Amino acid sequence: GWAASASSAMATRMRPAIQLATAEPRLRGRLIASDIAPALALYSGEQVISLDILRVRDHLRDKTLEERMDVITALDAAFTPAAYVLLPNGPILAAFLRAERDTTRHFREFTRAGVGVRAFQLSPR
Repeated sequence: GWAASASSAMATRMRPAIQLATAEPRLRGRLIASDIAPALALYSGEQVISLDILRVRDHLRDKTLEERMDVITALDAAFTPAAYVLLPNGPILAAFLRAERDTTRHFREFTRAGVGVRAFQLSPR
């Protein structure tokens, strides 16, 4: 049925991120920010904060890029995650790449192209 096909499609999209989070030693014991936080926390056992916080109006229309950038900027300042694990080509990734962060917080991508996930680790400048 529809629910099974929707769940299957989402699981397929999330699988590379979950596999990375469970296998990557650089992520162990670190606070991770993600657009699939519940699934990532459940399957990796790591602490994960969600970058896709829903408000009532989000059920009526999608957030703009600027609104997503504001969420990421605020969450980065409040929780200072050590890494971001994001689905590729999604609205959260686009906002993360453009969001303003404290000038001392620089992130370096450590995933290869085409692996189905984009991951960034806090890096000293």
